[in-house]
Parts: sequence; structure tokens; C-alpha cells
Amino acid sequence: MSKIKILVAEDESDIAEVFRIVLESKGYEPIITADGEEALNQIKRQKPDMLILDVMMPKMSGYTLVKELKKDSELAGIPIMMVSAISQGSNKPDEFWQQGMGVDDYITKPFDPSDLLKRIENLLRKKREGWLDKDRQPFLAAQAMGLATEPMSKPAVSQESKPQPQPESAKRIAKTVTPEDVVRTFIESWNTQSFDKEYLCLSDRLHGNVDLVDYVARRKSYYQETMASGTLRQELRQIISVTGDPKETKVTVIRADIRSGKEQQFREVYTLALLGGTWKIINVRRLTT
Repeated sequence: MSKIKILVAEDESDIAEVFRIVLESKGYEPIITADGEEALNQIKRQKPDMLILDVMMPKMSGYTLVKELKKDSELAGIPIMMVSAISQGSNKPDEFWQQGMGVDDYITKPFDPSDLLKRIENLLRKKREGWLDKDRQPFLAAQAMGLATEPMSKPAVSQESKPQPQPESAKRIAKTVTPEDVVRTFIESWNTQSFDKEYLCLSDRLHGNVDLVDYVARRKSYYQETMASGTLRQELRQIISVTGDPKETKVTVIRADIRSGKEQQFREVYTLALLGGTWKIINVRRLTT
């Protein structure tokens, strides 16, 4: 029986070596690559059984690589685990980052090798049993967020069929990620320069289809320019209303900008859509208060 091939894209050689040792210890065949472009070439050539990707990599980020893979029907079904340090210090669970990046699992660096192996085995098992394909369906993703109660059109269900149990990870997502969470994260990410989190709150149209690495770099540059002329802090002061349906929601809030101790408040309406299983901001409108 041929070994299970797992491609690792990691530009830090010491961490890549840890991946190699851990994977070989369980009989997997690791394919180690050092940047996103090399990873894409190796994926096309070797068709690995699973991918482990870093986000911040030379030539092509892990986030951009995922988007490229989804364009290819032969590669789109490969299970993907993202392992990155960009979520360090965040109060959001790994599932928040997993949904935002459109991958099958996410682990924050530094990671526990035993936890890594368990989650690799879980992904491979879900792929064998067809669970990953089900998890990727938009309606099931909406159920996982706790925002859909039934499909738009009900399929015929035989008496013998039974609904599949919802994974524990989906139940955790339902409790933690709401449109209000996304809006608060977006507004207050400025205060800690958590522009990676800010990026994940936005639809592709709003962040201009730039990749995560470029977006974070641009926002950090703008932050430094802004703070050079006086401090700025952003706060969500009040959620006035949340209206909509399982596919699109409007969140109206009072936002405060505190510049060098002077506060100015705004009323804003955020429109969010359920895209790829997670809420994304698709429009922001500022009203007079």
C-alpha cells in the first residue's frame, strides 16, 4: 500500500523539519516546500492526499494558494490545513480563522505535535467518509453558523433517512461567530493592529482581491501614517439593530473614533452576507447621527 502523501508549505526551515519528523513518525510521506509557488507546482505534479500550508510565505501566500487551488476542479477537493502565527493573541477560536480562510482546519503556531497528528487523522478520515464535501456545502456551513433552520427548498427525504449529527466544531462556531462579532472585530482590530482579522471580515470586493499579506502590509503603513499625527482608537459603542435573513444581514451600530482624547461618534450600517460558510462585510454606510 502506498504511503499517504502530505505536502507542507513552510518557509522557516526549522519548523519545516518539525513537520517532516512528526509526519514520518506516523508513516506519512511528507513533501516539503519553501514557498507558495513551489507548493502549487508540486501539488499539480504529485497530487498529494492533504496539504499543510503557512499563511505568510515568499512568492505566494497560503491564502492566495488556496484561492488558486479552488479554481482547479482536480485540486479543489484536497483537504487543507492552515498553520500560522497570525492568530496569536486573538480571542477567536481556530474555527473562526478556518472559516475565514476557506480551509478545512486551522492551527495556531506554536502547535502541539500530538494535536497536529490528531487533526491530520481527523481530516483524512472525514475525506474518506465524504464529510469534507458535506461540510463545504453552503447550506451546511450556514447551519454550522447557527443562522439557517431549513434549506430554501426542501429536498425529498425518505422515511429511512436520518439527519447526520452536526460536528462539535460546527456547534462551537454557532456559539462564537455572528454578524455582530464580525462587525466588532472589524471596527476594533485597528486598536491592536490586528489587520489580519480585519481582512477576514471583508468580502473580496471590499478588500480589492488583494491577498492577506499585501493587505496587512498596506494597513500597517496607513496605521503608522495616521498615528504620526495623533493617536486614534476605534470602539463599537452600541449595536442598535440586527435585521435580515440567513443569507444577508444588516447591523446598525454606533461607532466612536477617539482622536487624541477627543471623541466623535458615527451611526453606521454594515451589510453582511454569508459567503463560503462565514459572514463577510459587503457594504458599509455611514449615516448622520
